[in-house]
This record gives sequence, structure tokens and C-alpha cells, in this order.
Amino acid sequence: MNKPIENIESLWQELVRLCNAQYGSDPFRRLLGTKITNERAQHYSIQMAYYVQNRRDAWGFVQGSAPLDIKKLIWQHEEDELIGQKAQGKVDHITLAIKEGEVFGLTAEAFERTARLEGGEVCFSAWIRLAQRPWLEAIGGSTILEMRNSGELIQGGSLSYRVGALLERVLDDPSLNTRERLLGLARELG
Repeated sequence: MNKPIENIESLWQELVRLCNAQYGSDPFRRLLGTKITNERAQHYSIQMAYYVQNRRDAWGFVQGSAPLDIKKLIWQHEEDELIGQKAQGKVDHITLAIKEGEVFGLTAEAFERTARLEGGEVCFSAWIRLAQRPWLEAIGGSTILEMRNSGELIQGGSLSYRVGALLERVLDDPSLNTRERLLGLARELG
């Protein structure tokens, strides 16, 4: 960031630019260039469930320190992800992560017995500490991860979209029968 931020709009544009630039970094290029096998998809599914759980925890801390009107906005965002929409047949995001893992041959027990990766644990701990900062800092730290996963803001698609494209390659392997399991999950979830 070479020039000073002059107003909210220029700050927003700089944040969007930084989120997009992240996809050109070496770690993101490595992640998105990885050949995904069924075994790697399983590992990814389990670690993603831990990530989802961490996001729910972090947003809870952010919500706790925010003013009431901001608490309401956070709850509107988090309600779907934390408890789902039972009337619409939508499950919470942790249950969804486990069901997605089943598509790659995982059981719910696999999620319970597999430890978090050390690198993930470090990030999860840092995000929780950031979420416990004063509310403006905390909301910035959590919001930037939401921005990075926005198909509206990220050129070429969100991180979820891009990883989904990688996982589809595994689904296209007829020997794994994952396409049929995915279709069954889609029918189950409505």
C-alpha cells in the first residue's frame, strides 16, 4: 500500500485489491495447483471442518464485543452457518462439512479421530486471539476472510469455488463412485 487511504471507498478498494492479490501468492498458487486425489480430498474435508468450527468460534468472540446493532448483523450472517435453516432443509456448516466428507468415503468418526494439522492449529489460535481484540479490529480480521471467499469481489471466483473445481476432478474418477454419492447428498440436502 503505497498511497495513503483517503476515504472509506478507497479503503474498501484497497482491501478488495489485497484479497485478489492473495491468489497470486506462492502459498495460494501451490494450494490451487495441487493435484487432488481422493485421499487428499479426505484430508482437506477434515481440516475444512476444523476451519469452519474455528470461524464459528471467532465470530462468537467478535459478536460478544461488538455494539448491539453490529451483534445483530453478525448473527444474521452466522445463524445459517451455525444452526442451519431446518425449515428449508439446510444443515449447519459443520454438519455440511461432514456430509461433504462422506462423498469422499469418510465417516463421521474419521472427523472425530483425526487431529488438526499443526499449521491449522497455529492459524486457528491466531484468529481467536484477533477476534478477542477491540471489536473494530476483531471484525476486520474476520471480515477479510469472508471477503476472500466472495465470488462477487474475487476475480476468477472465491476460494470455495476454486477448491470445489479441484475436488470435482476427484468426483470425475469413475472408480471412486463419488459422483453418485455427491448426487445422493444433494438430494438429501434438498
